[in-house]
Amino acid sequence: MRYVSFSPYFSGLSNVIMSYEIFLSISYITMRKAILPPDVWLLFHSQDYNIHDWKKDDYVDIWEIFDKEVVTKEFNCIDFYDVPEFQGKFKELETERSYTGNMGKVFPDDSACLQSVQRTFSADHLIFSNKEYFDRTWRCPNCNINHSLDADFTDFSQDRKITNLNHYKNKFLHFENNLFGHYWYDIYPGNAEERNKLKNKINKCFRYKSKFYQLQDRVHEKLGKYNSVHIRRNDFTFVHPNKLESISNSDKLLETLYAFFSVSTPLYIATDEKDKSFFDGIRKKYDIYFYDDFSFDLSKLEKDAMEQVICSQSENFVGTYPSTYTKRINVMRGLEGRQATDDIGINLIINPKDRISQDIVNPWKEKNNSKRWGWDESSHPQWKLEKDDKYVNSFSKNTFYPNSSPTCHPPVLSKEPFKKIKIPDELYFDLYDEYSKMNFVSSGQEITDHSEWGKVVGGVSNIKKDPHLMRGGISEEFMNKAYNILTPIMEEWSGVELKKSWGYGVRSYPDGSVLGLHRDRIQTHVLSCIIFVDKKCPENWPLDFYDHDYNHHQVLFDEGDMLLYESLCVHGRSTPFVGEYYRNMYLHWRPSIWDDELLAQYKDVRVTFKDESELLKYYEKT
Repeated sequence: MRYVSFSPYFSGLSNVIMSYEIFLSISYITMRKAILPPDVWLLFHSQDYNIHDWKKDDYVDIWEIFDKEVVTKEFNCIDFYDVPEFQGKFKELETERSYTGNMGKVFPDDSACLQSVQRTFSADHLIFSNKEYFDRTWRCPNCNINHSLDADFTDFSQDRKITNLNHYKNKFLHFENNLFGHYWYDIYPGNAEERNKLKNKINKCFRYKSKFYQLQDRVHEKLGKYNSVHIRRNDFTFVHPNKLESISNSDKLLETLYAFFSVSTPLYIATDEKDKSFFDGIRKKYDIYFYDDFSFDLSKLEKDAMEQVICSQSENFVGTYPSTYTKRINVMRGLEGRQATDDIGINLIINPKDRISQDIVNPWKEKNNSKRWGWDESSHPQWKLEKDDKYVNSFSKNTFYPNSSPTCHPPVLSKEPFKKIKIPDELYFDLYDEYSKMNFVSSGQEITDHSEWGKVVGGVSNIKKDPHLMRGGISEEFMNKAYNILTPIMEEWSGVELKKSWGYGVRSYPDGSVLGLHRDRIQTHVLSCIIFVDKKCPENWPLDFYDHDYNHHQVLFDEGDMLLYESLCVHGRSTPFVGEYYRNMYLHWRPSIWDDELLAQYKDVRVTFKDESELLKYYEKT
């Protein structure tokens, strides 16, 4: 019998889980029996953050929250106190802070008995077993091309350092407090099929006990549908102070929350912040809940697991980057096919086009030419399976827009859903040159009878007098120039990589026009621009715009003005136009990453509203 043993990584719960994942993976690929520690030290559970203040007596039992029977069924394991070779030597093996700290003294290193591996797995290393792998090639006689014999291993390893654990024939292979990283990155069990097999085994083992999911029913009963956020502040205030600026005070936190969550949905907050008055400003806008709002009779360790379960079962979730406690929640959500986004956070909102693709195969190859996949990078390979050179069971591509629901809310793209700016000079003069030559004719749009609005043009334009619109034709040359100039401006404002969808103009609205409250078409009109051209009227005609929380704004236009806006937000012109004409030009875009499958999810989003009262009633806002 050959064994592998370890002292778990000295850190918080989620880091320790990562340590166990790597340990069991090593056991699997080396076919060694895994020696399970009797208990573990956990940050914030075993004394304080100061590692010099704790000792072995402060350890906790990790099997309070995980099912050991599942682990022993999936992997070849033995309890620490059941190892025959350890009998009568337990006191010799122990140090003040480790059950195995004296392994090298009891079973001397480099003997036939023990091999200790002294470096961490978060470094640029690859651990593998079961056979020798080389970058070998053979020349095909038919095509006369060299082919790799181990192409998968070559893709996986790249330029990383390689350690072959099969070289060690010792009875014990030991890792003392140095296993930390991603098992799916640091361990090579074989090809895609073997990687999937290992993933399934690991993910079975590290699902919390069923009792936590039963207790979760209390949260659903009390809150109904809810969102959740993990806000880590305690140790991060001195470990990662530069990553907490956006949540440094209540006002900044509130502004950030608006980017992710609707105020109409209850919000569960998992946090280590002891002073709950920090959230008083949030409570004025959101219906917020904490762990203490529920009658859970659980230990401190169970509380950590319970909060992760609560967050994993919410409609939408965003955590604190780069907390692995947040990362664990995202893994749990990803395994259930829920929205999961662990490379952003409540303290880190990044441009989607700067993100690593969620669907790349072998993500270890795609990290901006770096040689390692950092512990703080996305863990999506843990919950996705490889098949036919792509990941399967992936979640929706709208995961970086958490504040959305196919049956209610469209995706949110920007904290600032509209912005009025001046028309760029290089576009302004060409526009009015075109306008000076323009002849306005009937647009030929279909006129229909709306059940509530009467005669309408283009779906929402209600002309109280003669139902018609006039349009002056824009040349293709000018339209192309407008898109070339305005697309980068729209991308910089929205933070979204765009592709153009549809532009037209100049549209002329006659006296008596009303533009009903509506959302634009998600298939084409996601981000839009209104360019004001001209008007002839005694008073300005306001655009009614409702932001993500359905707060009402009125926008007025004068010569040289243009509006950038999320056209999935409800907008219209409820006040009848009084005057001879009002003229605008329109350009529309959609995110380049969105596909038809995603857009089909939002076919049921309510798009038209009779008036403001109907809109606010629909979203239960008074």
